[in-house]
Amino acid sequence: MPKAKKAVKKVRCAGKTKEGKKCSLMVAPPAKLCHLHKGKK
Repeated sequence: MPKAKKAVKKVRCAGKTKEGKKCSLMVAPPAKLCHLHKGKK
């Protein structure tokens, strides 16, 4: 019987929207930023 994969617990992106609110996208650790905020300062 194959082993079950562990479910990755996703966390909310650490980025902020233009309005200053928290980004609503989820990312899998160790990433802290979603594809929209990655590389932006």
